[in-house]
Amino acid sequence: MNQAQEAAAEALDQFKQIVVSTGSDKVLRALVRDVWAQNLDRYEPDELGDTPKALGIQCSENLRELAVRRSVSDEREATEDHWNVPGLNVSTPRSVLTMTLDERRIVPMKVPMSHGRVPRFDRFRDWEYESDVRNEMAKRNSLALGGFNTANLGQPMLLTEAYDLLAIRDYMLLWAGDPDSPLTAGYLTVPAKGPAPFVAATQLWWDDADVAPRGARRLPDGPSFDEKGAATPAIALKPRPAIEGQA
Repeated sequence: MNQAQEAAAEALDQFKQIVVSTGSDKVLRALVRDVWAQNLDRYEPDELGDTPKALGIQCSENLRELAVRRSVSDEREATEDHWNVPGLNVSTPRSVLTMTLDERRIVPMKVPMSHGRVPRFDRFRDWEYESDVRNEMAKRNSLALGGFNTANLGQPMLLTEAYDLLAIRDYMLLWAGDPDSPLTAGYLTVPAKGPAPFVAATQLWWDDADVAPRGARRLPDGPSFDEKGAATPAIALKPRPAIEGQA
């Protein structure tokens, strides 16, 4: 691991502590679980010709709209689902859900359904082929790391200036849903430019029990989840810090 990678990992650890200490991870986890549970329930590839792409788009739209509602205590959302997280701001520039916390940005991205709940980090496309928002986030992080490119993963590289913890301001929340149940997982990541899309990643949550998601309501009639008929990540996840046990 070179100095640029170490700097990104340090920034990620510091920010994760802020996310967890403010309770931001809890509201994000609840939102993701609600959205995944309801959309998976109405996902009908055999009967209606639904596709994983369509499911992902629907989830993205729902995440954005419900995050905005919950952040402003919209009456259409249950009171217990309202976000009362000091310092967590929600906006939708260019129709992209963007959460700001402690001067850092978090943008969600769904892990492809074929990955299950463990992202195959080497299977993500180059940011050049993704949205402008994601590509710009990766560019800013690489610039903050002294022009770092993930082609240099594992190779010696020194930062030319003293590292500032706020230098990395752009993070992606990769979230994944189990194809056969409402179980989800979330990963906080640092995107960067190069053949590998991320320079650092850490697990934010992992659902262990198949319990009803908070806020689940107005579900369409249909078969239950149990009636419906992973590769190792390419980059190492950092061990869970003690604080994660509080999540």
